[in-house]
Parts: sequence; C-alpha cells; structure tokens
Amino acid sequence: MEAALVDFYEQTGRAEQLRATARARAEKVLADAEAAALEPERRAREAVAALADLGEPRDQIAELTGLSLPDVRAVLAEVAGAGKAGSEGGGSVAVAAVEAAPGRAVAGSDGGAGGEPVQG
Repeated sequence: MEAALVDFYEQTGRAEQLRATARARAEKVLADAEAAALEPERRAREAVAALADLGEPRDQIAELTGLSLPDVRAVLAEVAGAGKAGSEGGGSVAVAAVEAAPGRAVAGSDGGAGGEPVQG
C-alpha cells in the first residue's frame, strides 16, 4: 500500500511538473508571437489609412477589410494621432480591430453613423 501511495504522489507531481514546463514554453511562444506581430499590425493600420487617403469612404473600407465601421474609425484615428505625435506605437482598440479582421467581431467598438469620406 505504501509503495502504491508513493508511486501515486510521485507520478502526480511529475504530471504537474510536465504541465508547468509546457505552460511556460507556451507563454514564451505567445510572447514571441505578440512581439513579432507588432510590425504587421502597424502595416495593416497603415494600409487602412492608405485606403482612406485614396478617397475610399469609411463604410467601403470596412466592407473591403472585414473590419466593422467603428473599428475603421478607430484605426484611422489612431493612425492620424500617431502621425501627429510622430509615434509608431499602436492603441489597443485599433490593434484589436486589425487582429480581428476579417469577419470576426471585436469588442469595445464605438458606435456612430458611417459612410462619410475620410478627410486626409
């Protein structure tokens, strides 16, 4: 009986150790992926701004990209703000919007009327 209990606790501890090691590896992989995604996300936001600069209305940009209209507004506001501040950093709403496109809902979007052309 003692041997069975010793085996139980040793194996349970080993299983927990394996899971903890795997969890740490997964967290590192996710952190590396998040860091690597910063540049593509920035470029995606710039592409949305380029569409606006070409005269595409916001509702058309939303349709073309799969972003919601509020998310298009958020991306354009962020890009305009970053241009004024000279920053390449991104805000969480616009990043979430770009990550969610196409065809996925994004929480935290603001509402409002759309379809107006973007003034560049």
